[in-house]
Amino acid sequence: MSKVQAALKKLRETTELSSVQTLIYKYDITAIRAETKDERICAVYLNQALNFIKTHRYDDATDSITRVVSLLPSYSEAYRISSFQAGAQGDLYKAAEELDKALEYSPKSALIYYQYAQLALYKLDDPGLTLEMINRAIELDSQEDALLTLRALALVRLGRCSEAAEIYEGQLVALDSRMRKWRITTRDQASECYRRLAEQEAKMKEVDLAKTHLVRALEILEGAIAHGDFDERMGRLYVNVVEDALFLARANSNQEYASSVLKRYNDARKAVTIPSFQRFSLESLVETFGQDPWITGAVAEAIRSSPVNRPPDIQALAAVVDETRHKGKVKAPFSQATQSFGFILSRGQEWFFHRSDLLIAAEWPRLSAGSPVTFDEGRDLSGRAKAIKVRMGK
Repeated sequence: MSKVQAALKKLRETTELSSVQTLIYKYDITAIRAETKDERICAVYLNQALNFIKTHRYDDATDSITRVVSLLPSYSEAYRISSFQAGAQGDLYKAAEELDKALEYSPKSALIYYQYAQLALYKLDDPGLTLEMINRAIELDSQEDALLTLRALALVRLGRCSEAAEIYEGQLVALDSRMRKWRITTRDQASECYRRLAEQEAKMKEVDLAKTHLVRALEILEGAIAHGDFDERMGRLYVNVVEDALFLARANSNQEYASSVLKRYNDARKAVTIPSFQRFSLESLVETFGQDPWITGAVAEAIRSSPVNRPPDIQALAAVVDETRHKGKVKAPFSQATQSFGFILSRGQEWFFHRSDLLIAAEWPRLSAGSPVTFDEGRDLSGRAKAIKVRMGK
């Protein structure tokens, strides 16, 4: 009698556990669904199988699943959990095959299509199949956030970022009412979506759109900071977006945009831990915008502790550069007020330079005939020698 009571207690506990799991997260693929008495009995064995899978006791898991199939061959959950095990073991063909069997017995199960979509995206690396399966799930459950978010992720992988962005915006509206794990994942994916969208737009020379969408990516991550949902992965993404924005600003000589992005970056670093720059150097920014004190200071601080890209501060940079540079003086006549170019006399040779060739743009108004300068040798579009990276000083 005690064995029967123990079995009934185990059955009741298993049923209650699965009910709690589905209440917390409707699309938890590790929660067993059971409606009839026979299914609830078989659910005990499937939960055993899941525990065996978690501890890598795959032979024991197979025995439990096989027992369910022999008792109730039409129970689709058996094939769904069998697919879960096959995926864990790396047998992706069997994982897909078992889900096909599950769909034969439960063709209107959004959960099975959802699990199939996850398999396609994360294991098979097939975003096209992912989109096909998640669309079928959405046809059965059109308002479920988990399904919509996975669809957005598949669209991003397919390069259809603008479509994905619309979905993410809808998810962000009511995000505060969701679990923290969900909030973190959604914001992370949404920000990356906008970063990739901006990347596409930059390639198509849609600079204004790219700028706007990079800022939107930062706004989403800053929302995570405000709500205490910021994690290490978001920190890496944040600096990645900032660097993309600086590359865009440099390519379009947009000093105002660079300054605004760097201000956001510095403000964010005061609130949370964000990595240093990995792809952007101080020298490249100075070459574009000159020695703007705010910009160079912000970038120098951002890259100071970077293990990959650690250029010196601006004074040290200038000293190192000057060691191997040409020295000369601005040739008369020269008037920076009326000219946009000039010539430099160096070792008996004249070197043409344009104001855009100054290493520090702010020095242009200070130049005059006879000003000592240093410079590197460059070439114009015709291949003729010219002075580049010009800066004042001996």
